[in-house]
Amino acid sequence: MKRLCFFSLFFNCLFALSIGFNYQFNVPKEAFYTYDWLVINSNVKRYKTDSKLIAYFSVEENEKKLNPKWIIGYNQKWHSYIYDIRNKEYKKYLLNKIKKLNNFDGVFLDTLDSFELTKVDKKSYKNALLNFLKEVKKIFKNKIIIFNRGFEFIDEVKPNAIVVENLFTNDNGRNISKNEKKFIISELNNAKTKGIIPIVIDYIEPFDKHIAVDLAKKIQNLGFIPYIADKNLYSIGVSNTYLIPRKILVVYNTIDSKENSLAHIMVSMPLEFFGYIPDLKTVTELPYDTSMYDYIIVVLEKKVKNQKIYQKWLNAQIKQGKKILFLSEFGLENLSFLKINTYKSNSYCFSLYKSALKPFESTFDMGTIKTYPIIDPLNAKYLVTFVNKANQKTVIAAKTEWGGYFINPFDYYGNIILWKVNPFTFIPETLGLKELPLPDFTTENGRRIWFSHIDGDGFVNKNIITSKFASEELYEKVFSKYNLPFSVSVIEGEIAPYGLYPQYSEQAMKIARKIFRLKNVEPASHSFSHPFDWVDKNHPRLPIKNYRFSFIREINGSLKFVSKLAGKKSNLFFWTGACNPPRNVLAYVDNHGILAINGQDTYIMKSKKFLYYIAPLGIYRGEYFQIYAQMANENIYTDLWKNKLGYIKAKQTIELTENPRRLKAVDIYFHHYSGAYPASLYALKNVINYSLKQHVLPMYTSEWIKIAKDFENSYLLKDLNGFYIYKNSSDLRTLKIKGNHDVDVKKSKGVLGYVFEKGYTYISLDNTKLHKIVFGKSDVPYLKYANKRIMSHRNGIYNFDEGFGDLKVDFFLPKNCKLIIYNNAVKVKCAAEK
Repeated sequence: MKRLCFFSLFFNCLFALSIGFNYQFNVPKEAFYTYDWLVINSNVKRYKTDSKLIAYFSVEENEKKLNPKWIIGYNQKWHSYIYDIRNKEYKKYLLNKIKKLNNFDGVFLDTLDSFELTKVDKKSYKNALLNFLKEVKKIFKNKIIIFNRGFEFIDEVKPNAIVVENLFTNDNGRNISKNEKKFIISELNNAKTKGIIPIVIDYIEPFDKHIAVDLAKKIQNLGFIPYIADKNLYSIGVSNTYLIPRKILVVYNTIDSKENSLAHIMVSMPLEFFGYIPDLKTVTELPYDTSMYDYIIVVLEKKVKNQKIYQKWLNAQIKQGKKILFLSEFGLENLSFLKINTYKSNSYCFSLYKSALKPFESTFDMGTIKTYPIIDPLNAKYLVTFVNKANQKTVIAAKTEWGGYFINPFDYYGNIILWKVNPFTFIPETLGLKELPLPDFTTENGRRIWFSHIDGDGFVNKNIITSKFASEELYEKVFSKYNLPFSVSVIEGEIAPYGLYPQYSEQAMKIARKIFRLKNVEPASHSFSHPFDWVDKNHPRLPIKNYRFSFIREINGSLKFVSKLAGKKSNLFFWTGACNPPRNVLAYVDNHGILAINGQDTYIMKSKKFLYYIAPLGIYRGEYFQIYAQMANENIYTDLWKNKLGYIKAKQTIELTENPRRLKAVDIYFHHYSGAYPASLYALKNVINYSLKQHVLPMYTSEWIKIAKDFENSYLLKDLNGFYIYKNSSDLRTLKIKGNHDVDVKKSKGVLGYVFEKGYTYISLDNTKLHKIVFGKSDVPYLKYANKRIMSHRNGIYNFDEGFGDLKVDFFLPKNCKLIIYNNAVKVKCAAEK
């Protein structure tokens, strides 16, 4: 079919127009990025998006009982009153309401035919309705107007689009009659000839995405824009494109805090490696709408109190086709709905009987299974089986029709936790994760990202040999010597004249200005008084006279100080102490455009070669995301400075987060007091030199933080014709898919190239917000590697940013093509070109 394309209303004709309708009170954020047009209620929270937001407006019906004089009927199906548009007061009431919607991109006019349920004079009513619609058209001049039916008014009002519900099924799931279907198709085709966009909404209850996609294709083949969802329009439904959910719901309970839960410290990081966002919710927060999830992982650390609600919810997810993986006990006494039989054990002495899995960080054992020692899943692939002395076999790990499970896959070794099974193979195989091009925050242009951030502590510490400030030693031997980006912070209360060391202030501020003047340094704040705890108001901090704690003073006040000191604006902040900002503090940072980092520690080493030592990307506190450092600082490696050379072990972390798989960007993270000792300076330079032997792309910490934020706010869609669409803020520029997959760079949009690394395909993207990914071979030049960020590319010319050092690039070139490099620009010239 010919693709629908509307230049005045849609930004790009490479894709078919995608339209969604969502009537939830809390519309999922994903919905704002899934569709080009989104119809929502006018009173819901809105997110900043490039999509057109269209307000739902009911013309003739309202659940509320307004002026009784306006009422002409009652809709029994929707339990709402029908009002008379002929009534001047009611019409005025509606027009006043609709004028308040001018901050939307358009309006969707519903219930245009409710009068048909009443005994009013149809002719006079239609005339009044037509006049009302004409007035709405004047109010919403140059904006989108959509009718729900109202075919008889399209010639005179000329809406932008018209909606019909129930082309294939009605609200009860029954098929529509042939005559009704024929009438609808005829009317929609007539509207289409007049330049009006035809939209069909059909319903599936309960919502099933696979069925929805098939139905959407049927509607698309008729030449109409489809939207398929549940009958309440709560789900994220299917249009010409549909969302590939990146969130994996992780249901958990814990005896500790969220940040210390198994769900966070053990499960989140592997999911992020695959490109997914772990969405942690407690077992008491089970969501009603799960349309933004395809997969669910359950990690329980204690008993589930309300088993009835929990079981009912699990059963509903299975019926909707969700895949569920239990990485703990099930939390239920009755497992029959999972097709699992359980029995009492006649002997509690078990030994390994058979395993299709290899032990990972610890050996397989039964552990302590409190509820049902004998587990027998039906229609399942047994993965790990134990047998007791009574010859009873129990299956502690299996792949099932609905997903799978591993009872107690974690082993406790002192203060650390070990995986009994490899999560990088077990999780995707058991859940059946599809091979998808998903975002990656470790890589850009085929190279591993490199950045460095320096906490402000120890700025005025003295070097034990030279007696210079440690910060000056770093200036002379690191910041000014390496052509690398450093993000350097100071603690205001440490170097300001009204701070802790007024006797050193003049000299310290002079050094700070000198550091900030370097072209390769971006300024940052490490707070005013260095709070050691952001939750406890009575927490310890630098004892600055006459100061009462205020998080705004700590963040915004110190950033103003740094900006003035540096002579350029800084919006970069490094968390201090326990790095535990609560939700309201994160909200402040987010709402004021401040980029912040720090928290948890990644310090895997040869002596500690366990995934426990690799932290997740960050943690959600409410709806706000705290971004962790990618690697630990020297305090960890030196064992709080007992071993001044200790930071040299950071090389092991760099290596073990690159091989066998790339889990982290390189983060050279240290404090100013690393400049206080010859040994620590040596270790620091040794680590920097080692890191540069990797194939890296250096950038500032602020740039990487934007990438990390983009990881949380990137959306993958699939077009009904099979290709993928990737939407983001243009900061994260790499997609990763398992296996070696050629990308058709010619048919794709916004794709620079790709490279095969460590069993994955890394796809390099340009700096636009919208990308089309088409797999397949094409004999055109494409980028494999570059050590600088792309600024623009067009007609075979690639412009890179200034970056650091000489430009190094590697392209795939067909036989008739060659590269011409001009400083930070590359031209690909092929023989056919003049």
